[in-house]
Amino acid sequence: ELDLKTVSVSIEGTIIPGDFMDWILRTSYYHEVIETKNGLEFRFYGIEKENLEEFMTQIKTFVLTPILIDDRDENNE
Repeated sequence: ELDLKTVSVSIEGTIIPGDFMDWILRTSYYHEVIETKNGLEFRFYGIEKENLEEFMTQIKTFVLTPILIDDRDENNE
């Protein structure tokens, strides 16, 4: 069984930085955008465990903080 991860990235406001948007469009991972009270949250799904560190490092290059979401918490509600 694959150990797939979900990563969340939040930005304040509703303006998405251009370089981050370009990167999102180039990434092959399924993602969704959730509107929050402070801005936008991007969730990226299906990240293989062996690619997780590199994926999070790429996000950090945009001066954003990636957060690993524990899918088990969401699935057990």
